Amino acid sequence: MLLRSALSVVAPARGLSWRNSSVARTFATTTTTTSNSKNNNSDNTATKHAHQHRQQQQQSKKQASATAAGSAAGAAEAHESATRSALLALPQSAYSLHPPARTWQTAAERGDRDTRRSRSPSFNDSPANPWPAARQTTIAEFLRENASKKPDELAPQADPARIPEDMIALSGRIDSKRSSAKTLFYHLVHGEHRLQIVCTERRHDPEEFALLRTGLHRGDIVHVVGYPFLTQMGELSLASVRTRVLAPCIPDIPFKLTDPDIRARQRALDMLANPQLIPRMLKTRHAIFRSIRRMMDAQGFIEVETPSLCALAGGANARPFITKARAISGHPLNLRIAPELYLKQLVIGGIDRVYEIGKQFRNEGMDADHHPEFTTMEMYQAYANFDDLFDFTESLLVSTLNEAKQADKVLAGVFQHHQRVAPKSEEGSDPLSISYQGQTISFQRPFKRISIMPALEEALGEPLPDLAAPTATQDLINLFERRKFHGLPQPPTIPKMIDELVSLFLEPQCINPTFLCYHPKAMSPLARESPENPALSLRFELFVNGFEICNAYAELNNPHEQRARFAEQAKARDAGDDEAQPMDSAFCDALEYGLPPTVGWGMGLDRLVMLLTDSANIREVIPFPMLRPLSGDSAPSNSATAGPTSEVGASE
Repeated sequence: MLLRSALSVVAPARGLSWRNSSVARTFATTTTTTSNSKNNNSDNTATKHAHQHRQQQQQSKKQASATAAGSAAGAAEAHESATRSALLALPQSAYSLHPPARTWQTAAERGDRDTRRSRSPSFNDSPANPWPAARQTTIAEFLRENASKKPDELAPQADPARIPEDMIALSGRIDSKRSSAKTLFYHLVHGEHRLQIVCTERRHDPEEFALLRTGLHRGDIVHVVGYPFLTQMGELSLASVRTRVLAPCIPDIPFKLTDPDIRARQRALDMLANPQLIPRMLKTRHAIFRSIRRMMDAQGFIEVETPSLCALAGGANARPFITKARAISGHPLNLRIAPELYLKQLVIGGIDRVYEIGKQFRNEGMDADHHPEFTTMEMYQAYANFDDLFDFTESLLVSTLNEAKQADKVLAGVFQHHQRVAPKSEEGSDPLSISYQGQTISFQRPFKRISIMPALEEALGEPLPDLAAPTATQDLINLFERRKFHGLPQPPTIPKMIDELVSLFLEPQCINPTFLCYHPKAMSPLARESPENPALSLRFELFVNGFEICNAYAELNNPHEQRARFAEQAKARDAGDDEAQPMDSAFCDALEYGLPPTVGWGMGLDRLVMLLTDSANIREVIPFPMLRPLSGDSAPSNSATAGPTSEVGASE
């Protein structure tokens, strides 16, 4: 009688979740065992009642199915909602995950919000742990531990009664799903690894298996408990005995997403639809940064951080972003355009080798290789000379190239095996060359060097004016007008016009890494002048595939000369050049304490990542790039704040 009362309470819950049905079975087994110890007749009676109860349940289900057949359309919608809720109404507190019901508008299904809302789950809390004996692992660890095992070392597929005691629990996102009448297959993805999960009706009770077949969707994040085995096709898989949804994926994830604007505005969706693009790039980017830091640490450099908000934005010729702080009223602040002046003050203070990897902000245009917010690495080394910078640059780039290629090769193999992504063929290729947008680029040392002024005169077919002469500015303007060069820079200062000539005639020649050396002193207000030609500076820029990668020079350490050059920059600013550097008296005061002979070097890391990942646009190597506003929006946005769009298609 006690067993009958227990079953009458537990049994109605079997249609709601596997957990309750398991409780019923456990309770029945425990109670029956206790009865056996007291009286065998009680055991037979309890078994008979349990059998009768199961027959009544099956008859009730048949009647319910016949009734539901009359209104299939409405029943299907109700069944979908009930299935999702039932599948998700399982113990939650064991994982400390309590996501609320979603109410936001998704970009993928703006018009079908009412239909999608039926898939929104309801969550409950329970202190019980449904899998207390399962060993938590990851897909990567699972594959590593079981890939080399022989079939007889794994649980046999053909024995449904044998369920190993050492269960394995893992989590991931459903990448694909297919099912038959009695078997459900789905692939689980975690990171760059992929694993097949197999659910069979014989290892679940019928209600639970029906919930899994209809309640799981592509994109859902699930927790699975099971054991490893080999399928008949020889594929290492996990035989599931319990599955629980941790977080549902309400909208459909497209199988392909190629529109670059949508990809940038909805980066999370882009990463799910194209796991071989942004996730793979970010891992390669991490390898590049790690390689740089490893080399700098090996050479005794110290990594530091300098202010991003500053009263004066110096260290480069660029237009800054201007803001203000409530704590310092009446004094505008700038977002930094370069950390140079701060880092050199640290060298003055006794840190002979210093570097910083960080964000810079320049209020300029956006195109394929320019972004207002970008990442650089700057280093300063005391008691080194200008020639040392060439060797440093070549060594760092070759080392970073090797690290990036090795990381990408590993990732390509992983994605090929688990994500069905074809790797790039490297058969017979030069280990120090890369393919960038169809162009082969060789990083063989030594890199080519070009002296700017002689190369410009050779390209122009005539000598350039003396840049120290009072008429130099007008002479260059006349050159532009006479040769009908497109677009005279505004304002037409000497640095801007020389820079424009370099862009027209020299940069396009720089496919393989090329040093453009010895800039005019007027273009380099912080660089030491050349001892052979005082009109030139000890400076170079490295160009690859036509765009600048790094800028380096021997540092000017004469405080009086530095003040004079800042004064020249102030004149250019008064003439309308808002990119000219301001007078920084605090830096000049620091120079008076003595800056040892020092070289400085800076590299744009986003552009380097572009090259080493074959990315055509800088937006592809920045997780959340700044974007121009959509029509109707009042301000630009990045992908973290971009509004929803209806342009994303559903799953194919």
